[in-house]
Amino acid sequence: MPWRRRGAARAARGWAEAPARSAPGVGFRRVLPLLEAGLAVVLLVAILLFDGLAGGTRELGLRQWMAGVGALLMAADAAMRSADVERRGLLSGLAERGLRGTAAFLVLAGALVAIQLFAFRDYFVDDAFITFRYAQHLVLHGQVTWNLGEAPVEGYSNFLWMLLAAGALSVSADPLLVSRLVSLLALALAVRLVLRLAHRIGADAQAARFSALTLLAIPGFVFWAMSGLETASVVVLGLALLDTTAHDAEQDRLPWRSVIVALLLLLSRPEAPLFVGLALLPLLVGGDAAARRCAFRIAAITALAIAPYFAWKLAHFDAWVANSAVAKAGVMRGLPIVTQAYLFTFPFVLLAISRAARGMTRVEQQIWCLNAGFAVAGLHVATQVAHQFRFFLPVIAGLCVIVGPALLDLATRGVPAPRRRATVAVAAAALMLYALAPVIEAQGYAGRESQGLERAHVRVGHALASTYRGQGLLAASDCGLIPYLSRMRTIDLWGLNDARIARDGLDPAAVMARAPDVVILHSLSASEFRAREAYDLAMHPAVLRERGLILRDRVEFAGYWLWVWSRRPLGPSDPTPQFSSVEPSGVRAAGGSASPPLARAALAYAV
Repeated sequence: MPWRRRGAARAARGWAEAPARSAPGVGFRRVLPLLEAGLAVVLLVAILLFDGLAGGTRELGLRQWMAGVGALLMAADAAMRSADVERRGLLSGLAERGLRGTAAFLVLAGALVAIQLFAFRDYFVDDAFITFRYAQHLVLHGQVTWNLGEAPVEGYSNFLWMLLAAGALSVSADPLLVSRLVSLLALALAVRLVLRLAHRIGADAQAARFSALTLLAIPGFVFWAMSGLETASVVVLGLALLDTTAHDAEQDRLPWRSVIVALLLLLSRPEAPLFVGLALLPLLVGGDAAARRCAFRIAAITALAIAPYFAWKLAHFDAWVANSAVAKAGVMRGLPIVTQAYLFTFPFVLLAISRAARGMTRVEQQIWCLNAGFAVAGLHVATQVAHQFRFFLPVIAGLCVIVGPALLDLATRGVPAPRRRATVAVAAAALMLYALAPVIEAQGYAGRESQGLERAHVRVGHALASTYRGQGLLAASDCGLIPYLSRMRTIDLWGLNDARIARDGLDPAAVMARAPDVVILHSLSASEFRAREAYDLAMHPAVLRERGLILRDRVEFAGYWLWVWSRRPLGPSDPTPQFSSVEPSGVRAAGGSASPPLARAALAYAV
């Protein structure tokens, strides 16, 4: 009968398909989305209801936030696997070129950024307000100077960023908030450029996305984007120079793209000439005739175009090089900074070496040249504001370009085709977790720093503003918030904003001969003075000999205390300053405002 034959055929097909259905791993892949979705729900319930990951506290902590983001990632992975016949998840989805691959990348990138924005939501750095003080004087008085009425000195080292802050202040906007928003936009552009550069060196879609995710996983990039400094803009300009030089060398035309980017770089950082020179070196040495012509054109046109800026610097500041760079220079003083940066990036370097062994494209040659040059130059620069690899991030971003294709190549070399997808996913996840690992330590540092600045520098700055009303002379070494808020003329004891101290070193007698009204030194103890730095040790006896200076306050910062000597009793301080104000404003008594702390108030809009 026909129905019997059809039944027998269905039975035969069932017996034939049974081994495939029961093959190892097939059943697990079908169940995995349900397991992931269930675990995600359990984690979210635990976080929202039981608060178990924070020891029962009511405040949402970083570990809780990371667990919550992880739960959402598991839910997204489960949804992607359920919608795919082959049960491919987020990491495997990165290999696809269409909407599915883009969605997988955006979900993973968003998760990495969300973790770090939460971790560093309150962070800002005192040095940002050095630049803001120059911008303040430019807006109010039309002068690019540290102290009004004195010989100008270039202590900001980031001309374009100073102009950005001046633009914000001119429209009564908060320069800290504006700098954060611009930095986050620059970081997004940097991700786009990493994808482009990875494709230039031969990476496929999956490898290029691995490269971009590696950049986003390194906490330093978001950390410094939230700081108020120019680091993120330098990162994106550095990547843009690699991209434009590659394009212009191929076209053999007038390299106007590269010239514009090089000019912007030279207006951004003192070490930019080194970056531009190192980026052009492989074109000059190892390139063909067209590449050499391109490099010569870029160098010549850029030199002519930037000449008026350096002529203005020489006329205005009487120096070619920023005074802040002179103050930081010293033979082998930067060894700890270089060592720290390349110990962290050592796995990335190994991956890049594995790819270089099989040959290098011109972009890869530029990236290696930049890393080698910056490592050598960095040995001779010391700064207290170099944590989280600040000065190396522009060249680390280049390493990230190579990491993706190198990782994919190693993870698939010699691996049977059926296992490649799982091997690549495990290798990529391990790399992301390694890159992200410093986020907890960095978040602790950022929290201590921002809370300490609010507790100490903001308090002292407003107390001085209340007492001296912008008059008088201050001598200090933390010359960001306190001079910015107090508006007092300031002697920078470290020398970043004092050409004589940067060149000849600190002379306590010369400082005291100027009869400062306020002196702020740093002590490692609140009860007895234990100098934190050499200039604190040198200044302390001179301050004690000055009878008019009386110790008025000792305020705890992060790991040390600000000891404040003043000729006048200090007035009340305001714990909630408005950084956007460019005109002197009244000061309320401490505790008289119910506004949130300054950094949280500014970040409410950014995050």
